[in-house]
Amino acid sequence: MDYDQFLSKVTRNRGRSELRELAKNISSEKPNYSLCGGVPNPEIFSFTKATFTLKDGNEIELDEEMMTAAQQYGPTEGYLPLRKLIAEFQNKLHNPPFQDWTSIITSGCQEAICCIFETLLEEGDYVIGGHHMYSGALDVIRPLGVQYLAVDYDKHGMCPESLKKALGRWGAKLCKENKKETPKLVYFVPNGGNPESLTIETKRRHELYKIAQEYNLLILEDDPYQFIMFEEKLPPSFLSLDVDGRVIRCDSFSKTIAPGFRLGLITGPATIVQKAIFRLQISTQQPSCLSQIVLYKLLQYWGFDGFVKHAKQGSNVYKRQMEVAVKYLNKWLSDLIEWEQPTGGMFLWIKIKGVATADEICARAIKKRAHFAPGQWFTFGRTNSPYIRLSYSKASEEEFDKGFQILADTIREVRHLDNEVQNNNLHIN
Repeated sequence: MDYDQFLSKVTRNRGRSELRELAKNISSEKPNYSLCGGVPNPEIFSFTKATFTLKDGNEIELDEEMMTAAQQYGPTEGYLPLRKLIAEFQNKLHNPPFQDWTSIITSGCQEAICCIFETLLEEGDYVIGGHHMYSGALDVIRPLGVQYLAVDYDKHGMCPESLKKALGRWGAKLCKENKKETPKLVYFVPNGGNPESLTIETKRRHELYKIAQEYNLLILEDDPYQFIMFEEKLPPSFLSLDVDGRVIRCDSFSKTIAPGFRLGLITGPATIVQKAIFRLQISTQQPSCLSQIVLYKLLQYWGFDGFVKHAKQGSNVYKRQMEVAVKYLNKWLSDLIEWEQPTGGMFLWIKIKGVATADEICARAIKKRAHFAPGQWFTFGRTNSPYIRLSYSKASEEEFDKGFQILADTIREVRHLDNEVQNNNLHIN
């Protein structure tokens, strides 16, 4: 593929950081006469070793050599032993058919998607997504001055026919020939989506990938909820379908290990990932070495099967949380909302009956110390939305019970006020 046509002007103009590139290629073998980098002297470091105790009682130890590395600068791409281990995991999980792929470690999944958007997009470019989209992604693309093409979703994910209809204004021929005037990128949260809690079914994934091929689109697969799924068999990832090298995948360790580690992944075509590295070299420079080394030791201790087992245990926790939330949702809100049972993720996505927007409901609920996310926050143009996103990830049973009661009372309160306004307007007319 010709990746240059997908890159932003800033990315095309940006070269590598010579110092960062040189630093990663300096051999650790002695003698080594490196006098170029402003690398701190390890004598100033305060920590000599560390021990981390796991919940099973076992311990992970960082000796003096590892602890020194954990406090020092590291490669922008990430700690090499961890990268090699991650590449093995990605092969087992996805087995990408496109051969020229690579994975790098980032400071969280949010940095990963931000980096990819900023590497590819510039003012006027088209991005494709749903009518509602992850707010963290929207916050990245709005200031870039992009144009947003909203495509219909149903309970099975993005509708292929709606995507083809939206792309029909340009046609496949123009989309293949000119990426300056036609959409570059389609964005998916494919499993347990945020905010809608939708999972794109297997058949749809194949259909959507074929459309991306036909209209020469890149796919940004943002998949932090891959391991928080409530069904035994997962649909294939877009990365696992990618024969062309058009999928850039972003993963997160926040939902499976710890968000405070701030570690995520970019996996995709080496050409695009290299451009992302150049962008990271002049921003965050690298992920935390301490977090990476602790994660490496943990994954080394668990192995692939142990990691998957741990992730499954976490998924069971979230499934129990979801079931408790649904119990109280049915207790207080069943006659006031429309919704679909989540197949994964952390959220309930509910539509309030009889209102054009949920903003006033959420604003009034805050005054009663109950907090919900209005659907407007998840629209590109901050347009009215009757939806609310509810998180079930960590709330207690008491919080679900009281919170949903407050929400139900507030919905009725706002509906009553709306009816009064409408009646007054009718009386005046």
